[in-house]
Amino acid sequence: MNKDDVLKYLKEAADVTESLKKAGAPGEEHTMWVLTTKDLLKEVFGENSDFYKQFSGITYEYAGDSRFDSWYYKLEIEKLKKEAYAKGLGQAKGILRSATTHVERFGLPEKK
Repeated sequence: MNKDDVLKYLKEAADVTESLKKAGAPGEEHTMWVLTTKDLLKEVFGENSDFYKQFSGITYEYAGDSRFDSWYYKLEIEKLKKEAYAKGLGQAKGILRSATTHVERFGLPEKK
């Protein structure tokens, strides 16, 4: 891949976060996007790069207590799940924008 291709793919991956956010919850498109984007970051920067590690460490799901069974509590949990998903997508977009800026400024990293 050349620099222009990498920049195009990074920008596309960052832009997809907005349509994923509208879905409101992880699903098939989200899974495909995560795996494809991880492959891109791994290919361009390597598994030991901060970009790859940070992206791989993002969580998109709420991991709180769900043992209560009231109607109100279920609504609150759904709200927290959506917020966690949106937060994860925001983090991903920030990482992808940072990776884009890095390539624009410094070019592609050398393969080791």
